[in-house]
Amino acid sequence: MKLPHRTRLLLCLWPLTALGQPPDTTQPPFGEPIPVPLTQGDITNATGAVLPEVVIVDSRTAKKGSEVAASTTVLDQDASVFSLATSMRDYQRYEPGVSVPFGFSGGGPSRSGRSGTGSINIRGLDGNRVLMQTDGIRQADQFNFGGTTNIGRDYLDVDALKQVEILKNAASSLYGSDALGGVVSFVTKDPSDILNGKNWGVASTTRFDTADDSFSQTLASALKAGQLEWLVLHTWRQGHEIDNRGTIIPDFSDYEVRNWLAKLVWKPDEHHTFKLTGEYLQRESSNDLLNARRQFLSSGFIFRTNSMLLDDEVSRYRLSLGHEYDRGSDTGLVDRFNWQIYFQESRTDEHLLEDRDRITPTFRDRFRDRNNVYWQSHVGAQFNLVSNFATGSLQHSLAYGAEFITSFSRRTRDGTEYDFTANTTTKVFTPDTFPLKDMPDSETLRYGAYIQDEISWGPDRRYILTPGLRIEYYQINVDNDALYLRASGGNPGTDYEKFSIAPKLSFLAKLDEHHSAWFRYAMGFRNPTPEDLNGTVTNIPFNYMTIPNPDLKNETSQSFELGLRGQYDKAAWSLAAYYNHYQNFIQIFANAGGAGTAANPTIFQSQNLSYATIYGLEFKGDTCLDFISPALRNVTLFGNAAYSQGWDGQNDQPLASVDPFKAVAGLRYAYEQMQLEFVASYFARQNLTSATATPNQFVPPSSLLLDLVARWQVTEKVTFTAGLYNLTNEKAWRYQDVRGLTTATTDLDRFTLPGINARFALNIQF
Repeated sequence: MKLPHRTRLLLCLWPLTALGQPPDTTQPPFGEPIPVPLTQGDITNATGAVLPEVVIVDSRTAKKGSEVAASTTVLDQDASVFSLATSMRDYQRYEPGVSVPFGFSGGGPSRSGRSGTGSINIRGLDGNRVLMQTDGIRQADQFNFGGTTNIGRDYLDVDALKQVEILKNAASSLYGSDALGGVVSFVTKDPSDILNGKNWGVASTTRFDTADDSFSQTLASALKAGQLEWLVLHTWRQGHEIDNRGTIIPDFSDYEVRNWLAKLVWKPDEHHTFKLTGEYLQRESSNDLLNARRQFLSSGFIFRTNSMLLDDEVSRYRLSLGHEYDRGSDTGLVDRFNWQIYFQESRTDEHLLEDRDRITPTFRDRFRDRNNVYWQSHVGAQFNLVSNFATGSLQHSLAYGAEFITSFSRRTRDGTEYDFTANTTTKVFTPDTFPLKDMPDSETLRYGAYIQDEISWGPDRRYILTPGLRIEYYQINVDNDALYLRASGGNPGTDYEKFSIAPKLSFLAKLDEHHSAWFRYAMGFRNPTPEDLNGTVTNIPFNYMTIPNPDLKNETSQSFELGLRGQYDKAAWSLAAYYNHYQNFIQIFANAGGAGTAANPTIFQSQNLSYATIYGLEFKGDTCLDFISPALRNVTLFGNAAYSQGWDGQNDQPLASVDPFKAVAGLRYAYEQMQLEFVASYFARQNLTSATATPNQFVPPSSLLLDLVARWQVTEKVTFTAGLYNLTNEKAWRYQDVRGLTTATTDLDRFTLPGINARFALNIQF
């Protein structure tokens, strides 16, 4: 439930009380602009000077952003999407070609935003087609069916992060399966981020968000003693359901998040760094699904749901040990290398209580108690090496490495129905007999090795040619126990084995001092998950069943991108055009035949679709306006735009997963200790015909959202950031949030974005 308005107002104003303390005499002199961009992974800083950008995700090793032959984005702690972020969704607020839909629960009237964010959509691909990793460790797979939740991949807390990198191209040549649509790499904080060159440091971040009345407090402390550094970080966050702008109230929700991050770093000398990391996340929520209260017809009977209460617990913990070596020169056989071993476990528990009466033909007072669990663990090892050498006039930076990952996946469901009228209990809810498993317990093996040679020649590395290749062995072994066979109608799950090769070739040319152009080709692939391979929905009384497909192929892509980039003293821009061709998209629960009778039931099976294509354009730029007038030397104009189209060749219709046109434009003003940004975001109406995967699909109208973000460097150690969003209180939907809903949906207003809302963040660092 929400807080009273007076309490909400007091919490909004509370951070301002910190601003009344005496100013720190060590703060930067007034008149010196603060070099911190607020909104996006900006190209220039507040003074208009171009900031150097370091990109790791494109090559597994640090390199200049200006020499990356790909569309990438780097967001660090200087951007307000970090200062004001409360979820992964906030990172894409102003990013072209990227969106993060809510992980809505269930379907139809029980659908709500309680599940947080789902997956990340990059240029029309999402779910398990986009690799998400934290400190080089893969996030758990998304699970798309069974129970009341579409279980997303939100197993992290944003306050533990210091950087997010987004690669918008297929990257299987480096990362293997799951990088078909790109990579999102999250990097957690290190002790050095808190120490800032001192022997001890403490950092505190306090946030309040009026959209869901959430309040959070993060406290991080770090110490340095000789060759050792350590960090302990804790975040506590509490909030409620997210407001909307519609006439239908959202489902009530109360949530609490706790996240611990601990790191021990040992630097025996200037070349070696050892790092031991432990992390634990726990997110609990209690939800009253108001919109599930309804009367409905099923199997010839009339039922009424009087209440539906749902408690969730999401947890993830990991332990990792890593080592980095940097020779400091390019004269050895191996100039740099790193390795890491790790264990990670991710789990989602759902406890559902449903008061559900049968109205006809005779009244039955019933109550259902259900428990669902999705669990996945990873044990892995990886190592990466870089060797720099020359062959004649050619300079080589050879990156190579391997990784070995073993994953275990389990999905169980249990339930009991109490009939208070007949005073009986049962484990049978048609079509299910509990307990059961939606897929067999599965062991997934990934063994991969890659090599990539960055070849450069000419003055100042004018030309850079980078061929690359990865080979990967992928295997799924299943356990067809009694609980799975009960759910599958006796049909056993199948094992899977695949050997894949993914090449890549890119070329970058520095046309002159300020301009460069690039071309990139990459092949991507994605092997089926245990859910894709053997997920089951079987209903013998209603004459349908699911069977595995032993001939299921992996998805593949051919990805092409052309780009231009300009970089000047006080301005920068980039333009990219891309074309991606996909084959063998996996469609789960495809109709594989049958008449829907007892003798010949309808058969559902995961199958490969023929092909799909996605193409588009992206632009982003940033320039200081002092070329118009010296009076505008503290004003920066920035913006970006993304246009994309997709086509489903199997069904000869638009690809519904592609986002509509999006454009962002803004002005940034920085002077002395203040910085202010005004941002306008335009979302076009998606151009879909009636012939889509969802007939009569609801398509949101176009919308224009206005935001205002401000930052005040109160002292050298205190920073206050505030944001006002949707200033005009516009009623708007995000396309990905309502994808799959039809125009007949009666509660579309529930999925509208919040009206005008505010966020505040107070950062203190000693």
